[in-house]
Amino acid sequence: ATPATADGDPVGGWKDRSRWSLHLRQATASKKPILKLNQLNGKPVLRFDGVDDFLATAAQTLASPLTIYAVLRQTTWVNFTFLTDSVSIDEFSLMRYFNAPPNLYLRSSSTIAADSPLAVGEFGILTMINKPSPCTLQVNDDAPQPAAFPGLDLHGFVLGARGNGAQASAIDVAEIIIRPGEESS
Repeated sequence: ATPATADGDPVGGWKDRSRWSLHLRQATASKKPILKLNQLNGKPVLRFDGVDDFLATAAQTLASPLTIYAVLRQTTWVNFTFLTDSVSIDEFSLMRYFNAPPNLYLRSSSTIAADSPLAVGEFGILTMINKPSPCTLQVNDDAPQPAAFPGLDLHGFVLGARGNGAQASAIDVAEIIIRPGEESS
């Protein structure tokens, strides 16, 4: 595949530089996010259109506990859309819900909790910890918000939409890090 280098180029993959091989991929041309240059301190981001763009790992098991860091911004806010999910859908998701912009929520199965604000148009550093109990969500320097549900092992990871590719979010992502274990932010 040809690497994305120019502003507006479609991005079909994001290579994991760790030993875990959690490469994010998208084979369908119309569902690929695009590269946007000079968006965060001169650095590029991946822009997800909020319609159908997403990247996903293979459906390998990611055992709990694990910590997910993301540097992103919401470019628009739409109710009941997903920023991250598992390939198996709803095992551990970051979503928008309750018509309460700009809040973000953690979700596991049908339980939704741990809301934190992230203003539309502003970059934030998100820390999501999936652990036996309670899972937590932290945005920037705010206190971590606990969720009233235990973490589950994930079966793959999806960025930009729900695990099945539906309910996509309009976001810019500068960085995503998934690390085994529970780390403090």
